[in-house]
Amino acid sequence: MAVILVSLFAATTYYAIPDSNHTRSIAFALGPTSMNSINSSVYSLSTLVNVTFQNGTVWDSVWHPENTNPTEINSTDITQIVILPCPSYSGGLDLEEPYLATLQYAFDWRIYTNLAGEKPIDLGLLDVVNYTFSFYEANYRPPENFSVPTLNYTLQVNTTGYWDIGMPPPFYGPWTWRIDAARIRNIISNATNPAEVNFDIDITVNIYYQIMTDRATQSGYATVAWSGRWATLQLLHDGDQLLGFRYKSLDIGLRMMAT
Repeated sequence: MAVILVSLFAATTYYAIPDSNHTRSIAFALGPTSMNSINSSVYSLSTLVNVTFQNGTVWDSVWHPENTNPTEINSTDITQIVILPCPSYSGGLDLEEPYLATLQYAFDWRIYTNLAGEKPIDLGLLDVVNYTFSFYEANYRPPENFSVPTLNYTLQVNTTGYWDIGMPPPFYGPWTWRIDAARIRNIISNATNPAEVNFDIDITVNIYYQIMTDRATQSGYATVAWSGRWATLQLLHDGDQLLGFRYKSLDIGLRMMAT
């Protein structure tokens, strides 16, 4: 994990050159960030973890924020582990004057998984194309019932390998990615302890934005991308008996800056 923490926002950056003295340069940067920096981002991609046990009870990291990153569960009764990519939208521009910024996003995510070792074993991927979201940020009270239209793109979600796809409650994000006990036993039966599953992500964000101030209105388009190790799942086991797991992930943040 040390390799991926080399720098904060080591990412593609896009600049929009102002066309007059009344507009500002707008820059976007995408890359790993810390939890205490999420509020300065206009978008972040983190993860939640959901675990089901043999007696039907469920442990969910959304209700245990004190133990979410890293997450560790020790139990021989785990029947299912669910990874929930969780996008969130917050933050704003560093402008003193009144502004209203509208943003429309189209995301492409491709997450690859493999069992680490001398010869990594492909465990499948999650491929998401055209996940869209729209919102606005303002440092004053916007007009009543103000909203931003969502982009009319067709969402495509596909998964391969050891993982099943599911649709979670809306506040979790657009999907769940789950693996059951039978497939976990298949992974760990011939693996060292712990069996380490890596998650590598390619993420591209297409952004349409408009910034309205007392001085001017400017619109623009940007594309930013980031690739790297996003998360690691360590399956603790004895033979094919799962004893528990550890899970750690990065938060990927998108910053929007005006100069």
